Amino acid sequence: MRLSRYVKQVIDFPKPGRHLLFNTLTHSFVEIDDATRSYAESPDGRRPKMVRRRTVSRLRRMGFLVPSRERDAKRVERYFGELKSEIDSVLQATVLTTFDCNFACTYCVEEGVIQPVYMDDRTARETADYIIAQAKRARVRSIYLMFYGGEPLLNREAIRLVAERVRRFAEKARLSFAFSITTNGALLTREVVDELVGYGLDGVKVTIDGNRACHNARRPFSDGSGSFDIILDHVTYAADRVRVDVGGNFDEENATTFSELLDILEERGLRAKLDKVSFKPISETPEDRRRGAVGFAELDCVYSRDQTAHTVVALRKMLLERGFRTDPGIGVTICGATIAEVHFTIDPNGLLYRCPAFVGHAEFSVGDILSGERGAVQTDLWRRCSGCENVAMCGDGCMYGAYIRYGDPTRLDCRRSYVDYVVQENLKTWYKELAANRTDSELDTTS
Repeated sequence: MRLSRYVKQVIDFPKPGRHLLFNTLTHSFVEIDDATRSYAESPDGRRPKMVRRRTVSRLRRMGFLVPSRERDAKRVERYFGELKSEIDSVLQATVLTTFDCNFACTYCVEEGVIQPVYMDDRTARETADYIIAQAKRARVRSIYLMFYGGEPLLNREAIRLVAERVRRFAEKARLSFAFSITTNGALLTREVVDELVGYGLDGVKVTIDGNRACHNARRPFSDGSGSFDIILDHVTYAADRVRVDVGGNFDEENATTFSELLDILEERGLRAKLDKVSFKPISETPEDRRRGAVGFAELDCVYSRDQTAHTVVALRKMLLERGFRTDPGIGVTICGATIAEVHFTIDPNGLLYRCPAFVGHAEFSVGDILSGERGAVQTDLWRRCSGCENVAMCGDGCMYGAYIRYGDPTRLDCRRSYVDYVVQENLKTWYKELAANRTDSELDTTS
């Protein structure tokens, strides 16, 4: 027996001589001692007397110990096969109703894309028909739409047309159906929420970038006026009707203001009502790539900076300590677009994209809703990372990140340093949560 290659270790935690193991394929989590760790890492696989047989048996059942590398390879193959099957049972389409926006964010991720282009009624109906056709082809169990922009609520008619047409099909085919909206929140009035719930709205995501002053400086209306209080009023009402996620984008200047934002959310009674709160770093854009690079020169990536990982971990700890729900798991999530065949994005003109981050940049379009996608979808890029213990968590990285860094979305976007730090620190946090609630010695294989 030998230690599986798909195991993350946190050494000398929670104290010297004790260690945490996390299996990225099975999500098993245990605490072991020095003797057990030495045995697990021993190349000859001989069990010393101080390591109990039941400990070895348990570690094997949980996937930490495997008889051979060949068995490990079969397990990771099976893992991705099952993951793909699960993901492909749900058709997930992101639909942009417009490229237009009523905000003038100082760091707009869609720089160079924002313009007064709206999905017309004909394209909306054709969009719905394309989604329906794909659902039939793939024989999915459910359909989930995500409306995006620009600001999607500037074109509510397109939302209504697409959602209602797809919803009627889903009901007739006995498929589950729902949709969410990623919005700046300014137009998310009571009337809009109440109306769209009738069409299948079950969630919204709104961005609030720190405290009032910081948010208003970064995410003002197009006329320069502040948006913070309007958004907060709308979120407060929406949280009683649908799932509401609050996100925040940070850099070195505003990261410290999120604590005050949480104070305000608590004062509004939103801590228990919000589905989750999460914060992410402000990343470079395709426009940054064009301005700052010649050919395929490598650019700096926000995820390559140590400070980014440290801030991500610190903000997540703060959310948990304050009692807010946040992203589950250990802080790294594989991108469904790199695995699934029924995840796609449709822009206001009916162009298709595999990754929503590329919309508005026609050179990355993979087809259109009338002719379909060009070529087969490559869903096995994870194989080039199959020997890495992180592969089950990040696949082969991010298409968007690969383009920003190298000018080529098919390149491997390895963020190993970031993943290693974030996962290790979040495992410590997870352990403390489990330890606080456990009875007996649930985490200790050697007790």
